[in-house]
Amino acid sequence: MKEVIKINVVGTLGSSVFQNFGLIAVMIILVSEWKKGIILDNGKSVAMLSMIYLVFFSVNILFYFGLTNLQNFLAIVRRLSSVFEMQEF
Repeated sequence: MKEVIKINVVGTLGSSVFQNFGLIAVMIILVSEWKKGIILDNGKSVAMLSMIYLVFFSVNILFYFGLTNLQNFLAIVRRLSSVFEMQEF
């Protein structure tokens, strides 16, 4: 149970950090452009937002699939080790 809880906590933290960091990155870029006096064009701002969203969404999905595959691999290894610990083998 402890391992499942640990994996869920790590997955949740990773997901929330990646999603919120995208928003923070967008705010940093927009504020820095605003401070420089650059006019914030709607087309460029929306394109930037969509590219950053795509990057962070891809990273979230890859992180989730990586943890899921790791969890499945560890479960298979544990089952295999219990089979090899039997007296017949």
